[in-house]
Amino acid sequence: MRFSIHLLCPSPTITKQDAVYIAGMASGLEIRAEIDAQIAKALILIHGGGSIALLTFLQFVLGEKSEYDALAYGILWGLVCYQIGIIFAIIYSWLTRKCSLVYEQNKMTPPPCGNFLGFKLTEPCVCHARILFMYLSLIAFVVAGFSVFCGGRETLEQKRFTAPPVKQMPKSKSP
Repeated sequence: MRFSIHLLCPSPTITKQDAVYIAGMASGLEIRAEIDAQIAKALILIHGGGSIALLTFLQFVLGEKSEYDALAYGILWGLVCYQIGIIFAIIYSWLTRKCSLVYEQNKMTPPPCGNFLGFKLTEPCVCHARILFMYLSLIAFVVAGFSVFCGGRETLEQKRFTAPPVKQMPKSKSP
């Protein structure tokens, strides 16, 4: 049995089996597109949330004495890393659209990128670049957390070595 579907296929006549395959493929593409959109939202959310948390904490650290300087610097470097992570997340989102466009322009069979460091890359280069930026965004998140950790650790070390000595009670004489 043959029927016509003008929107799904450039050829006006396809078989019912082809139509089922195309419909399933479109459903899979929609699911992958939704997953990519959710990843981009999640990356932006974790970096934005981290930035808000650090900015909230920074006002208390800067208001104190200079004993918290190391922590303040750690927080500031963490904020820089979060902002870089947001930029990477935005680039990831943009490259996701470019990757989808390459697939669309090549009727879902785009040419592979080629070889990179001895590895055969089966997807277009822009698709591999988008995955790189996703990982760079996650790495920026981890580096931001590590920066705050190091600042906090250094602050605790400084407090331990600059703490006033504990006064000892005078020994009482026993009768």
